[in-house]
Amino acid sequence: MGLRTASNSFVYDASYENVFDAAKKALEDCNFKVKEANKKTGEITASAGISLVSWGENIDISISEIGKNKTRVGIYSGAKAQLVDWGKSEKNVHKFFAALDRRLRK
Repeated sequence: MGLRTASNSFVYDASYENVFDAAKKALEDCNFKVKEANKKTGEITASAGISLVSWGENIDISISEIGKNKTRVGIYSGAKAQLVDWGKSEKNVHKFFAALDRRLRK
């Protein structure tokens, strides 16, 4: 049984522009629906659809430049309408960062 939320953050040796664009593509690679993306604020809102173990999750991405070619990416994933998510939020976090890593290596 998993908690209903999960979060994590990583710092990438890449420009803010590259990371922001790669994050949007990574969300799409994960089949998450991007609802809103604001490059000025570094905020991306997305959602994961209904599955066998979940009614879906809300996903919030926060991207900030912390230095020259240093960009922090944070993610929060939380269940939409249930008390337990059976580990789905944690899987969303891992899936997103794996996709982002692949995108930034290209």
